[in-house]
Amino acid sequence: MKFRRQILLYLSVAALTWASTGQFSVAATYVRAPEVRFFVESTAGSWKQNNSFYAYDQSFTGGGSVAMADLGKDGVGEIVTGAGLGGEPHVRTFRLDGSFILQFYAYDKAMTAGVNVAAGDVDGDGAAEIVTGPKEGGGPHIRVFDGTGRVDQTVGFFAFDQNYKGGVNVATGDVDGDGKAEIIVGSGIGMEPTVKIFSVRGAAKSIEYHPFAADNNGGVSVAAGNVDNDAADEIFMAVHQNGEAWVKVYDYNVDKTIVGEFKVFGEGHRGGVNIAAGDMDGDGKAEVVVGVQGKGGPQVKIYEANGKDINPGFFAYEEDFHSGVNLAVGKINKDSKADVITIPGKLKPDGRTDVDKYVRVDLSEQRMYAYEQGYLVKSFLISSGLPATPTPPGEYHIQRKIYSHLYSGPGYYLPNTLYNLQFRPHYYLHGAYWHNNFGHPMSHGCVNISYANAEWLYNWMDEGDLAVIEY
Repeated sequence: MKFRRQILLYLSVAALTWASTGQFSVAATYVRAPEVRFFVESTAGSWKQNNSFYAYDQSFTGGGSVAMADLGKDGVGEIVTGAGLGGEPHVRTFRLDGSFILQFYAYDKAMTAGVNVAAGDVDGDGAAEIVTGPKEGGGPHIRVFDGTGRVDQTVGFFAFDQNYKGGVNVATGDVDGDGKAEIIVGSGIGMEPTVKIFSVRGAAKSIEYHPFAADNNGGVSVAAGNVDNDAADEIFMAVHQNGEAWVKVYDYNVDKTIVGEFKVFGEGHRGGVNIAAGDMDGDGKAEVVVGVQGKGGPQVKIYEANGKDINPGFFAYEEDFHSGVNLAVGKINKDSKADVITIPGKLKPDGRTDVDKYVRVDLSEQRMYAYEQGYLVKSFLISSGLPATPTPPGEYHIQRKIYSHLYSGPGYYLPNTLYNLQFRPHYYLHGAYWHNNFGHPMSHGCVNISYANAEWLYNWMDEGDLAVIEY
C-alpha cells in the first residue's frame, strides 16, 4: 500500500499534562511507529507485554485504530487495524502471532483522514464482520465488510448528515438481546455529542443518546459489553476529546437508564478518552477499559461499570508519548480474563504548522496559548490592557528580550520587572509581580503574566518568534 511519506520524528515539546494550576508541562513526543502491542495481566494488577508487531510500515506515524474478533468461525480471534491520519484508508487483518492475513481499502484512496474500525457479528452468521468509519476530517460513512474484505449486505450508510466532516467512532454490541450485534456510532468533533444504534443494513434504532452537555463537541468514544449477565450488552460512552474525562454506561431502553457515570484518569485530565469493554477479572461481567486519547501519557486503566477503580493499569508505550492510545479487548491467552491490544494514536495539530513555535493571546479569554510544531505545549491566564489602554491585536514578532525593565507612567512606577518580551514599540509580554488575579484586563496595554509563567515564556521564546494577539 502507499502512504503519504511521513518522517519518523519524536517532537520534543512540552507535554500536555494539565496540572492543577491550569497549565501544561513536562517534555513529550507526538509521533510513533504503528506498533500493535498485546498486554496480559501476569499477576493481580501487574501487566506485561506479550507480543507486538507493526501494522503498517514503520515510517508511517499517523497512528491507527484496532479491533479484535473471530472473523473465521474457528474460535480464535483476529486483529483488525485501520490506518490513521495521513494514510490511505487501509484496513488490515492479522493473526494473534502478528502474521499478516489480508488487506483492503475501506474507502476511496483519496480519503486520508484515517479509519476507525470495530468488529462483531452484525449479521448473525456466526462470524464477525468488520465495521469502519472515517476519523476526523471524513464524513459519517459507515461500511461493513466480511472477514475477507468483501462488502457485507450493505454498500454503507451515513450515520449523520453526509456533509458532516467531524468523523465518527464505531463499536458493535448486542444491545437489544436478539443474538446479533448492532452497530454503535458515536459522533466526532463539532456537533452535539450523539450516539446512534443501527442494524447491519443501516436502519436506525428508535433510541439515541446525548450523553454529555450539548456544548461538549469533542465527540463520543463508544464500546459495548454485558455488565450484569442479562441477555443484552450495555453501551459504554466516553468524552472522546477535550473536556472532563467522563464515562457513562447505559442500558438500551426507552428510559436510557444510566448504569454508571464517573470520571477517569483523575480530575485534571482534559485530553479525552478511548474506551473498550471486556471481562478483565474473569467474573463473567464486562469491565470498562479506557485509554488516554491525547494530551497525556499512553495510560490504560480498568474500572467496574459503577466507576470503581479496580486495576492500576499500565502505560502502553513510552510515558512521554502523548498522542493517545487506541485499544481493543479480547482473548490472547487461555486464562479466564480478557487481554488488551493497543495501537498508537495521532493527534491533529492544535495550531499553525507553518512556524516552529509561537504564542497566541486570546483577548476574549484572557489566556495565552504556546505552540510548538503545531501542538499546544502550555496555556495560562494573562491580563491584557484595560478598555482605555487596550492591547493592540495583530501578528507580531518578538523584537527583543529584556531580563529586567522599568515601567512607569501617570499613576504607576514598576521597577525591576522581570522577563520582558517586546512585540512592538512600548508593548511587551512580561511578568507582573504586583497582582495575581490574572484572567481580567488590568494593564496599560502590555500583556501581564505571572512570574512563573513569564519565566518559562522568556526562556522558551527567541527574538523573531511569532506572537499573535486576537479576540
